[in-house]
Parts: sequence; C-alpha cells; structure tokens
Amino acid sequence: DILRNTEEEIIEYGFLWDQEDNPRLYETTPQIEAPTVSFYLIQGSPEGSGFSYSITGGLLEGKTYYCRCYARTGSTEVNGNVISFVARGSKAPVIKGFSPESGEYEDRVKIWGDNFSQSIARTRVKFGDKEVSVDSIGADEIYVRVPWITKTEKVKISVGASGMEGISEGYFEQYYPWYLDTDFASECPGDINYWFETGGLLYGISQNGSATSDPGSTWVYNPATSAYTKVSDAPALADEFIVDHFRIDSRIFLLVLNISHEIELWEYVPSADEWTRKADFPGLARRGFTATGLGGKAVVSLGYAGQSGITSIYETWEYDAATDEWERKADFPLMIIDNATGIAFNNTVYMCACNLVTGIKIYKYSQSQNQWEYITDYPGRSTSDILAFSAAGRLFFGFGSNNYSEYRTEINEYFPEMNTWEPYITVDKIVSGLHAFSGTEKAFVVVKALYDYIPGLYEFIPPGSNIK
Repeated sequence: DILRNTEEEIIEYGFLWDQEDNPRLYETTPQIEAPTVSFYLIQGSPEGSGFSYSITGGLLEGKTYYCRCYARTGSTEVNGNVISFVARGSKAPVIKGFSPESGEYEDRVKIWGDNFSQSIARTRVKFGDKEVSVDSIGADEIYVRVPWITKTEKVKISVGASGMEGISEGYFEQYYPWYLDTDFASECPGDINYWFETGGLLYGISQNGSATSDPGSTWVYNPATSAYTKVSDAPALADEFIVDHFRIDSRIFLLVLNISHEIELWEYVPSADEWTRKADFPGLARRGFTATGLGGKAVVSLGYAGQSGITSIYETWEYDAATDEWERKADFPLMIIDNATGIAFNNTVYMCACNLVTGIKIYKYSQSQNQWEYITDYPGRSTSDILAFSAAGRLFFGFGSNNYSEYRTEINEYFPEMNTWEPYITVDKIVSGLHAFSGTEKAFVVVKALYDYIPGLYEFIPPGSNIK
C-alpha cells in the first residue's frame, strides 16, 4: 500500500529484489550502478493505494532473496521495509520474438518474451555461441547489441537465467560486409602491382619496379567467376611508371611517368580491348598524383617531385575527354601534405589531404565554381595512403599506414549531407590496403597482407545493397 503524506505527484513506483540485503534503486541507471538488482517499475502515479507484482523469472531455487517496494516523486524516494524469502525456483525464459530480424555489428536488437531475470548481471544472452552485452532489461523485454562477427550467418538467439534457457524459434541474420576472395591471389597469373576497375571487373598490370620479366602484361579478373583472362598489354611500361588513373564512363585513363620525365595519358576501352595515347599532361611532372573522374571530365591535383617527395606540387588540372584537352584550375589550398586521395561521390570531388602530424583534412572541389573548400577533419588516426571508396550510395574512408611501419585497419563512414562521421566495420585481419574501387552495390579493396594472413581481394557489400 502507498500512504501519502505529501502533495507531490508520484512519478514512479515498483519493487526491488536481490540476493544481497537492502536493495536500492540508484539515481541513475540501476543496472549500471547495481547490476545484480532486479526491479519492476511503473512510470506514473498509481491508481488507488495499492499495487502488486508476481516474479516469474530469474529466481534460483533454494536461494534467499531480499525484496522491498519503493515510490519516487520529483524530489523524494521512499523505500519500504525489506522482507526476505527463499525461492522455489522460477520458469524458464521464453522468447516470443525479436526485432529487427537482421543486423550488423553494434546494431540494437529488441527481444521480447516472458520470465526474464530483470537483472543484467544474472542474464546471459547469446547470438549463436557468442555472448552479447545487454543494454537494458525488463520483465518482458531485453535490448542488446549485435556482437562482432567475421562472416554472414543465421543464428538463433538464447536468453539464460537461473540455470534455465530460452531459445528463439526464428533465426537472426548477422551481417558481415566483407568477403575475402582467396582465388584472386591464388590464381593470379603474374607479378601484378597496379590495379584498376571498370564494369565490375578488375584489371591488373605488371609495370616497371615489379619482379616481372613481362612489363605491361595486363590481365582482367572477374570476381563472379574467379577467373583471369589475358587482354591487350598496357603500352610502354618497361621503363615507365603509372602514377595514377581515372575512369570516365567505362573507359580507363592511365597517367604514366616516362623516362623523359613527361606524363603520358593513355586511354583503355574495355569493349574494344584497345589502348590509345591521348594528350600528354601539361603540368609539372610528378608522382603521387590524385586523379578523379567526374562526368565527362577528370580533376587531377597534388603530387610531389623527386624520389623523396621533397617538392610538393599543388597544381590542379581538368581534363575534358570529349575534346582531349587540359585546362589549369585553382591550386589546392593546403600546403603541408604527405599524400592525398581523391574520390568522386554524388557529383562532388572529395580530397583527403594526409599529414602524419596534423591529421587528415577533407576538402571538396566545385567544378562549376573552380573552388576548393575545407569541410571537415578525418576522425581516425593520422595515416598516409588512406583509401576512399563508395558502395550502395554510401561513402567510406580508411586503411592506410604510419609511413608503412604501422598499418591502420579502421574505416569510417562519411555522411556529406550532415557532415558527420561514424566508425564502421573493418576487415577481421591486419592488412594494408593498396587500391580501393567504388561500385554501385559493392566496392573492392585490394590488400597486401601482413604476417600469416592471406593477401588478396576483399569485396565490400554494405547494408543497402540489393545483393548479399
């Protein structure tokens, strides 16, 4: 019964019980400050002067429990007398359902049913054989997070309490967005060290600097069939070096630094399997290019001269594929850069300017206004050789290294509309990302593995794609 001696409105009331004497409801979340305390609470003011509750779950047979009621106003908490009882046991947990029916790491899942323990410390929830953390718990519902996984699979959910367990009838689909294609490396026909993608196919070239005796040898890999096919060799790569490439529709354009320190532009048309030399790049010869195709044009910027990158170059040029002409554009504004990565996304060019000391700055370029604009900092650790890729209408940045001494594994998703970041699921191995390629529904990341891990190709399919 509730005896009132105040005009203050009761905002919450209920029962507390625990195997420890004098159970308390703390000012903040009781499951965090007193995780063994079970409780039943009702929001609002009671109707009438009395209330009751039957405990159906979470009681261990033969154990002594201490119970009290409580009520809370806006300024006061009142606890009733403590009584004790010896439990005869309780009913096994019953899972009636859960929502959503699928999810990825750290997604929140609601489980509902009967006979739950109402104590986080005394409840065990598993997805398959993996125990998960419980966010909150009540008499008939539990909120949990999807555990870390390394493959997509369907599992049953179980809730355990007091030595008894309830198992779901349906399956929860745990979704993992990374798939390692081991055939990519094991079936590779040559010493390929440069990759590009078009039409969902990956093209690999053996170029100067690799151990190959066949420079320019070019192969195409089809991830759907795990098969390589020989195509026309890339031209003049015995003493030359590919500094970057860009894609315009299905065509690939290679920027090649030749022995005379000129930068040639070569166009590859996959449907015809033909290479054609185009107008040479008119800017300063350099390495470390960042080239990005957008519409029928490409934006080419940044780079360095000299083997050690001692002279940074900030020129920006635009190439028009329709006229085969280059035009000088606004220089990139940031003047201290170790290297950079660019990507075209939703008709905008984004540029990651990397510096191991000051971090990574993200800029965007407006073709119509010929203007660079700083928009945000990358939230991850400072890194060089960061990769950028998109899939299913979503934009991601990640991987890289600390001057090749420490490899980064994290990736972050960027939301341009809100200019915000969220960490995202990375691969389950320690790898060095070499090349990343965007796609409509999936992305590809070519990696160089460390230690005993398998090198190769990761396919990345985030939720939102029509394929799994």
